[in-house]
Amino acid sequence: MLNKIWQWVRGNAVFVIILLLLTGGFVFLKQDSSVASVAELDAALQNGRPVVLDFFSNT
Repeated sequence: MLNKIWQWVRGNAVFVIILLLLTGGFVFLKQDSSVASVAELDAALQNGRPVVLDFFSNT
């Protein structure tokens, strides 16, 4: 059984590597929001430094 799994992994090495890279990128590059309230957002917008806003709507 283990031999069949190893053969599949070797036969699909490119797919496995791409899948691992995508998973690793998602896990290590995903960041939680640093702004918890509208007041914090307003303060960040008014402090004179560049701000990147990313809006997401699940509707």
